[in-house]
Formats: sequence, structure tokens, C-alpha cells
Amino acid sequence: MKLILIFLIQGYQRFISKRLGRTCLFEESCSNHVLRITKKHGFSDGLKALRVRYQNCKPGYHLLKEHDCMVLITCTGIVIPSEDINIKLINSMNQIQPQLNG
Repeated sequence: MKLILIFLIQGYQRFISKRLGRTCLFEESCSNHVLRITKKHGFSDGLKALRVRYQNCKPGYHLLKEHDCMVLITCTGIVIPSEDINIKLINSMNQIQPQLNG
């Protein structure tokens, strides 16, 4: 089962992911995260990681700046620290922030 999940994730990465053109909220993409967990901990933990990432990678998140640090609050209320947020999101927020204050 573990090998099947790894095969599916790698197929998604090669053939689907690039065509979607989405930017993941997280620094480590969801597919890389699930692949890493699956390889290290097995099929069951890989599925759990997939479910958690999928539930938290939906519209409705809030990107906040607190004490010179970015924090992402997902639609399910989970707080993601700045080191786990995709740098593209942080950079876009930093570009928007001066415009809002000016």
C-alpha cells in the first residue's frame, strides 16, 4: 500500500501539479510533505498527513503579521509559523503591507 501511495504522489507531481499552477500555502509543498511522511512512517501516516494538509490548504486562510513575524491561520484554525509558510506568500504580503499603511 505504501508503494501505491508513493507512486500516486509521484505521478501527481510529474503530470498534474505543474499544470494546476497553484502556489501551496506551505513552504514544503503538500505533495512533498505527504511523500516524505509516507516514505518515513508508512501508508497510514501518509494518508493522515494528506488529510490534514488537504483540510488546511483551502481558501479562507488569514496571513497576519505579528511582531515582525508572519503567521498563517488556516480555515480550520490551525496556526502555521512563518518558517512553514511558503516564501511567495510572505513576499506578496510584504509588498501589500506598505500600500495599506501608506
